Amino acid sequence: MPQSLDGPWYVWILEDSGGDLYTVANAFRPGQVGTKRERIDEPKHAWVVRRGNLHFGAGWYEGIGE
Repeated sequence: MPQSLDGPWYVWILEDSGGDLYTVANAFRPGQVGTKRERIDEPKHAWVVRRGNLHFGAGWYEGIGE
């Protein structure tokens, strides 16, 4: 496994507030900061780690940057 990856990766942070997820940060879609997550993504590969009420994620969309 490589020590680092280049390409279409991006990171995001979501906050769980009473069962609703709100975008705290999103490198791919900064306009979503402060909005509630209500949509289903396109095919995406993602890894998420939860710490308390925060979800830290990284991933990429299928077919973008390939």
